[in-house]
Amino acid sequence: MARGRNRVFRLTLVSILLLLGIPSLGRSAFSLQIREVSSGRVLWEEPVSLKDRFTLVHRNSIYGAQVRERLEVQPDGSLRLTAIQCKAPAVLEYYGLETSSSRWIPMDRRFESLVVLVSRNGAYHLEWGGKRFDLAQTLKDGTTVEIRLIRFRSLN
Repeated sequence: MARGRNRVFRLTLVSILLLLGIPSLGRSAFSLQIREVSSGRVLWEEPVSLKDRFTLVHRNSIYGAQVRERLEVQPDGSLRLTAIQCKAPAVLEYYGLETSSSRWIPMDRRFESLVVLVSRNGAYHLEWGGKRFDLAQTLKDGTTVEIRLIRFRSLN
């Protein structure tokens, strides 16, 4: 009889843990969010996992060259710039890099969030998991947005 009770107790405990989302401990409890700074309005939000990568693509306002910045989700809720790609040496110099390579160049910088002034000339867009969010097409010129990670508040 004691065995039966123990088994029922274990099954109940496992069920409770499943409902609380314990299996998701290996995944991130974050979503990647783009919000308009002036109004606080959320424009785009997607769940992300730890070490997920996304790319912020834009045209440099001074040199007109396309810049690709690869960012990675960190456990502390920060965004880590892991690599940059640009064919214009002057733009790479702006990032403190002395190279003319057009390949991905490793970087290691962390940000709590990224604040971007959207413009048609800048052609800002975000690429993630086969998806694309086009800031320049979605918003008016001069709109400031913040790209950040938000902790989930749900149990799953």
